[in-house]
Amino acid sequence: MGDAEKLKQAVYALYAPTSPAKTRGEANAWLMSFTATFPAWEAARTALSDPDEKVQFIGANMFKMKVCSEWHSLPEGAKAQIYGVLKEVVGKIPVGAPDGFMRLTAASKQLCLALAAAAVRSGALESFATDALTLAKDPSGKGAAVAIELLIALPQELLERTTAQAPSGDGGPMTLASSAPTLKRVQSGEGAMLEGRPELRGLLPQVLQLLTAVVEHFGAGSGPEHAECVTQCLKCLEKWNSLEMGYSLVMLADSFPALLQCVLGAFTSPVEPLVVAAADAFVELLSSNNTVLSVGVERQVALTHQISNHLQLVADQLRVKEAAAADDGTMSESQYHFCRALCAFADRAVDIVSTCQDDTLLPLVNLLFCCLGADLRVAELTVDFWASIQDTPLAQRHPQLGVPLYRELQMRVLAKCTLPQSFTSWEDETSLEEDDFERFREQSGQELLTACLQLLRTEFIGTLRARLESPAGGGGAPPPWQQLELVCWATRVLHAELKTTLSREHETLAADPASTQRQLEFNSSIKALVESLLTPIAAGAFAMQPAQVRASAVRLVGNFGKTLAAEHSHSLEGVVHFVLSSLVVDGAAEHAAIAFRSLCVHAKRQLGRQETVLALLRVCEPALSNVELTAELRIALAEGLARLVAELPSRDDQARSALTELLRTPCTLLQNALQHGATAGEAGVGAWRRQSAENVATQVALVGAAIRFCDRYNVDVPGAAANVNPVLPVMQSGVWDLLLQVAGAYRSEAVVVQAMCELYSRMMATMGMLMRPLLPQLLHELARTFPSTPVVGVLSTLRDAIEQYGRQQDDELHDTLLFVMSELVNFFCAWLSSTKEPEVRPMATDGDGSQRIATDGDGLRLIQCASPIEQAQPELLTAFWEMCHRCLVFQPGLLLSLPCAGALFDAAVACVRHQEFQHTRAVLTFICLFMCPTEAANPFRETSVMCIQASGKQLLRECLSGLAAVSPDNLVDHQVELMRVLVEACPGAVATWLNELLCAQHGASDGLITGAIDPQGVTMRSFAALVLQQPALGQAEFQCVASDFSRICRGKLAPDSLNRHSHLMRSGQ
Repeated sequence: MGDAEKLKQAVYALYAPTSPAKTRGEANAWLMSFTATFPAWEAARTALSDPDEKVQFIGANMFKMKVCSEWHSLPEGAKAQIYGVLKEVVGKIPVGAPDGFMRLTAASKQLCLALAAAAVRSGALESFATDALTLAKDPSGKGAAVAIELLIALPQELLERTTAQAPSGDGGPMTLASSAPTLKRVQSGEGAMLEGRPELRGLLPQVLQLLTAVVEHFGAGSGPEHAECVTQCLKCLEKWNSLEMGYSLVMLADSFPALLQCVLGAFTSPVEPLVVAAADAFVELLSSNNTVLSVGVERQVALTHQISNHLQLVADQLRVKEAAAADDGTMSESQYHFCRALCAFADRAVDIVSTCQDDTLLPLVNLLFCCLGADLRVAELTVDFWASIQDTPLAQRHPQLGVPLYRELQMRVLAKCTLPQSFTSWEDETSLEEDDFERFREQSGQELLTACLQLLRTEFIGTLRARLESPAGGGGAPPPWQQLELVCWATRVLHAELKTTLSREHETLAADPASTQRQLEFNSSIKALVESLLTPIAAGAFAMQPAQVRASAVRLVGNFGKTLAAEHSHSLEGVVHFVLSSLVVDGAAEHAAIAFRSLCVHAKRQLGRQETVLALLRVCEPALSNVELTAELRIALAEGLARLVAELPSRDDQARSALTELLRTPCTLLQNALQHGATAGEAGVGAWRRQSAENVATQVALVGAAIRFCDRYNVDVPGAAANVNPVLPVMQSGVWDLLLQVAGAYRSEAVVVQAMCELYSRMMATMGMLMRPLLPQLLHELARTFPSTPVVGVLSTLRDAIEQYGRQQDDELHDTLLFVMSELVNFFCAWLSSTKEPEVRPMATDGDGSQRIATDGDGLRLIQCASPIEQAQPELLTAFWEMCHRCLVFQPGLLLSLPCAGALFDAAVACVRHQEFQHTRAVLTFICLFMCPTEAANPFRETSVMCIQASGKQLLRECLSGLAAVSPDNLVDHQVELMRVLVEACPGAVATWLNELLCAQHGASDGLITGAIDPQGVTMRSFAALVLQQPALGQAEFQCVASDFSRICRGKLAPDSLNRHSHLMRSGQ
């Protein structure tokens, strides 16, 4: 059976409804592996002629993926051949559809994307676009659909290319989706990362002419083919606008008014995809850097009025106001996308809207108020306009856009942020989603209320206070609890602005008496608002309120903890009681624990008395021992109490007794867990440990939280008995022995091991050299634990120990550290040799680095191949190599004196070509320091030299291969630095090794990968001559040469691009 037939069988197995999951998985795995092979090119071409559309689509998608992943490594002749094949196949796409604009199949669209991807990677942008325009020379011809699809594909591939080459935020693998119909322009903090293409800028008018002609010819009707035509044209308009080629809304209105009219007229279409495409195109046009709507340009002002009038008519036709005024304010998808366009236009035209002195643009503002009253996703669209209008000085605005606007804005935002009158719980609520509501309040609501506060000031505070009063005609009845919750929330989210205002109360006030009086009134109103909330909270008036009110109240207390301690100390006891009583209220417990911790920080002097601390310990003990409560809640409580314990003096054992009491609960629960495991029997002890591991880890974390702030005790002052750190005596009283028992019993449970390691690190940070008596046991426990449960925490703790104690003149401690390092390094080297990273295939990677079958918009599956490294556990690798690096910095002898130092260097060399960013960067950094260590490593420099002599050739091969083709783009700079350090360390040996590697290429025995260049060609010889010359290149010059070499190997630069550095050779630098 040939490859093409195997491909068809795999596709049938993948899509057959009766195929079992195992069969589909095997078919998927075969497709992913086959796509990485060379025969897949021909099989994909054969699949395009198959009558089954699914087979066609898989073939087209294979072409697309192989172009994206393998193009840089193909010879120029192969690239030209493949490009020609794709161009020929695209030219043969059926162009029937005698009734009008043709609708392309999913396979045809993928072929267009594949050809565009090849054009982008070949630098054939202009010829590609010209060919597409030629295909649609007659806009009424049947090739218009294919031409427009090609013109959509080109900018989309440019954007994808930019996305794939941009460094990811977390340094992780790149993301390159093989089909991304909604991909937007990648932006940085300064704007678009994708620069305008000069070779395409001259073709933009021709593209717009084509779109105008096609719309005028095919888009006049009302049938589905006409809607499809206009939709594709508007998608094309949006994609080309996203290239930032200097076009603008005004230019489109002046040069191609029919196209702009098509965009605006599409908002009333009953076809939803057409409305979406129109909104995308209009918003993209408005986001262009060249789209400026300025007050001083009459044409721009006139266009703003013209579009505003049209949008108001569309809003009336779509009944936007009626939809927004409905009970739930829910809008249809078409109404929502129209509102997107409306709000984007208002934001761009905000200067003209705000300074227009007549009333012609006020209806536009009223429309935005209507949108603010709609459902939350529509309301969020208006936020940018309300925020942007503040940039216009009040004196230049229309009178209605000053105080009246913000007065109305405050009322509408407060209404939007108020829980429904019928609200009981989020489980029963159907009109709102909790996450959406909270996100709007905490982000958009806070931003808008802050703007209102800055302008309305005292009036704003008065509006909030009025909501705490009895409603008119209520006969003295309290306001609805929703209003109370709203005021608590609003005061909390504005706490920074309110506290900043009060903190400046004693600064010099304005010379103007009227301004001084207004400032005093504003300060007084803020104090009255805070007082009107804190006083009833302290008096217990909130005790019977619903959970939502209590949650907002305790969060308010947490944010005003400093104010409460400084100015309302008389209310402190009542507030603390309210907060602690809220620990048993669902929905408020987490916030109560955090608020208590905040109070303990700001009121530690008032609460940090022995009798108060002991009383609080007794009150909090049930919550600390309640395993039903979350770990975060109990840890927050313990940290708050630990703050108070750290305020107690060490004299009379006050701190020691309080710390012992704080540790009593977790220690008791740990002891119970050990006893239960001992009585569970040999058969049941394993199951019990797995079941109780999470709870045990939480108790260990509580021990860490309890000692966290004891580092404040000064242990360096002789005779300072009042400042003796209480942690060591408490630990030696039995706590440490208990912890070691727990560590031994739960050595196989990763969550407990990680928690214990975090506790060890915290003890070292808290106790300093007082930890010395416990260190040998701690370090030996790490050595025993890691082989059975290799977790990051062990390595991090050992790194902390090396940094803190590695330089101490202590023979016993040094020998212990040396033993532990030897054990861990030996284990890690053996583990790395048995855990091979999967073979890296140059395929498109999925977003999460996994292997799966994705689905495109038409429901067809896309083959997505990745190179997962779950087996290599990248977090563990990162921690190990970072620990080794820190060891070379603080105590290089611990590594370089080990008999296994050579094996460690070989293990590092084996990781040089790994794909995951973090751990590969860590290993490259380690190797650089290993080859060129610090002065502290001078006694062990022979070890470094011997390792380089033994494995230098392999290191050079791995580094060159990574630099040329294998390493992802975000690791190239690190590979360049590794190459520079290797050449600097032993230039003569590198020259010999490089010559041997290149000469061995004919037998392909050494595995050197050089990408698109000939290993014995001119480019490689030029690179070798440049980097190996003596005197050596400077660091910046070496980086430029090696980076250009990498781009040449990856097909991003011409093969002769190194000639630009020939002056370095001539000058002999």
